[in-house]
Amino acid sequence: MKITNKLCLSVASALLFFGLCTYPAVSLNASQTTVKSQSTTSSTEAVSLKAPYFTVTPGYKSAQITWKAVTGANKYKLFCSDGRSVKFKKAGTYTFNQLNEGQTYTFTVKAFAPNAKTVSRKLSATIPVTISQNVTGLSVYASNSRLNLKWNTLYNASGYSVYIKKGSNYTLLANTTRSTYQTSITSGASSITFMVKPYTTINGKNYTSSPGATVSCTPNTLLSPLKTIRTMTYFCKTTKKVSLYRSWTSKKVVKTLSSGVTVDLIGRNTKYKRSEILYKGKTYYLTTGSLRAFKCNYTTSKYSTAQKLAYVKKYSSKTSYLIWVSHYTQEVSIFQGRKNNWKLIKSFPCASGNYNTRSPHGTFRIGQKENGWYYVNTYEEYITHYCGRNSFHTRVHRYPSGSSQNHHKFPIASTVYADATIGKPASNGCVRLMDSDAYYIWKYMPTNTTVISY
Repeated sequence: MKITNKLCLSVASALLFFGLCTYPAVSLNASQTTVKSQSTTSSTEAVSLKAPYFTVTPGYKSAQITWKAVTGANKYKLFCSDGRSVKFKKAGTYTFNQLNEGQTYTFTVKAFAPNAKTVSRKLSATIPVTISQNVTGLSVYASNSRLNLKWNTLYNASGYSVYIKKGSNYTLLANTTRSTYQTSITSGASSITFMVKPYTTINGKNYTSSPGATVSCTPNTLLSPLKTIRTMTYFCKTTKKVSLYRSWTSKKVVKTLSSGVTVDLIGRNTKYKRSEILYKGKTYYLTTGSLRAFKCNYTTSKYSTAQKLAYVKKYSSKTSYLIWVSHYTQEVSIFQGRKNNWKLIKSFPCASGNYNTRSPHGTFRIGQKENGWYYVNTYEEYITHYCGRNSFHTRVHRYPSGSSQNHHKFPIASTVYADATIGKPASNGCVRLMDSDAYYIWKYMPTNTTVISY
């Protein structure tokens, strides 16, 4: 028992000794643990993030997202309401493509930071619709010695792209907001093809979904006739085998045509009993009476003001007015002034005689004026004679319902036409005009005013 008590005392003493010796070390470890904890708490303290600022720029079937950096954020995530998302480590720009035109999308940008609450911002945008309609009414014509294009206006188009075909590809000539375009082309023997596409402008870029309209022409066919003033000619067919000569008086046959060949009749000379023709681009002469006309050769293009003034410059008039009927362009031009100093004051379309009933050519003067010509079923008014019965007058009207020539009252009482054709040869020899234009000549052009019919 004594041994046991001593042993217990010894063990207790030993424990006390070791405990006292190891105390400072335990205290030090505890102190170190506390410092580490404080340091960790400081580095993971919650960060307060601001909602990311960003913009959405709609484009062609796309939306561009541009976001700024958020202080403390180390990651960003972009969402589109169609289900797509992307991640980034810093601020920047990203474009969502393949979006539907006309549809509204919501875009979200989220900012992330360690031990911080995620913040986000949302914006919505509608994707614009591009042009899908095609251009209509595209045509090419000559004016001011150049080729010009015109087409119908599309009111929802921002503008139009004009192309020229080179080989198998189209090259852009210009973009324009107008429905007309003047090219720099002044000549050319081979065919040229133009194309016009409508477009919509989005963020400074032009987009189109239209296939484009095309038109082709041979420049010289349109331009050459307008470089010099000419009159209307007639497409004719030979009625028998004919001989062609190089001049009005030449006796040497240079070519022979069989019956039924198409030629372009320019004019006749009663003295030499020959007609001047164009055949395959060259001028020949043949015996009058061997042709049958079947179509007028005219143009819808118009002479420029400079061309008109140059042409009438040499003519004089007993009044201060001068009238020029251009058969080739089917247009009447009125000038005021005097010889060598005329000023163009008015131009309007007309319908001269067709190939069977041609209007006379020459220089004439305004003579008698009548209120109208009244027939059984039709009538014309504002009659201004310039060459016998050949006159300026209105389109062909029908009598109002229940009316007739017996009690029709001047002026025009009907807006129903038997023949309202204007702008191409269609009359029986007179110069047919729009009603208001016929009235203008009838009312304001004095007797003895010179009329050039060519």
